Amino acid sequence: MKAATKVFTISLAITDFCVGLFSITSIVSSALDRWPFGATICWLNTDWDAALCSISVFFYSCLGIDRLIEVQKPLRYRQIMTRKRAQWIAILIWVLSIAFYVVLVRADHQVEYGYQKSTAACTYIITRDVILSVIGTLSISFYIPVIIASFIYIKLLRVSRQHIQRIKKIMPTGPPPRRQGSILMFTIAMLADIIAWTPYSVLVVYELCSGQRAPSWVEFGTNWLLMSTSWWNVVIYARSNRSWRETAVVILKKCLNRNQEYEIQSCIFPEHIN
Repeated sequence: MKAATKVFTISLAITDFCVGLFSITSIVSSALDRWPFGATICWLNTDWDAALCSISVFFYSCLGIDRLIEVQKPLRYRQIMTRKRAQWIAILIWVLSIAFYVVLVRADHQVEYGYQKSTAACTYIITRDVILSVIGTLSISFYIPVIIASFIYIKLLRVSRQHIQRIKKIMPTGPPPRRQGSILMFTIAMLADIIAWTPYSVLVVYELCSGQRAPSWVEFGTNWLLMSTSWWNVVIYARSNRSWRETAVVILKKCLNRNQEYEIQSCIFPEHIN
């Protein structure tokens, strides 16, 4: 991968890993049927989960912009999207997103946190008193980034299609040109993220406007559909990108070989391992 693409992809992978890490608390709370970690961990876990889901949307937008620049301006791409510039963009996204949720949302004394039995997780207790704050937060963290990202990926697919048609005209008898695997992969992953986010955001607005709680199975399904995007990304990457699959196999083989070498050394030279 190009330097900038690698920075954004690694950042997205870290985000997905952290989402899974923070979701582990729900295994314990589901088993105990209560929240055992205290109020501080409750609001930290809630804010971090929300921030991480927003960060993933922002990084999909960055990846879309990165691919669009490479397709439209291939000769100037390395000057525009340098590694250092991509690193600063990634740091800025992390800092601003975490500050928005952990500092600004937490500073709003109207925001309350609590354990929700239907989802086995700590979450925001949303009431009609904070309807404007909730809609504003959803707009900043989901609606606006998703709309921007959607336009970026639509433009990216359109430009990619134009390039393919141009290549066909120049070389009508050659092998059929294909879209870059990364373009297809990130487009599908972004679409999956939108599908996962939309039911939850619609449910929140519905409960605010109606003043009624949805059935527990609906709350559970929408909440964990949102959290499952980290797992779906692995499936999407493996299915959409041949290079990703081959690299993953190489890494797994290296890990297995290291484990086998360690086991052999521990049997032959146990004092050396200790």
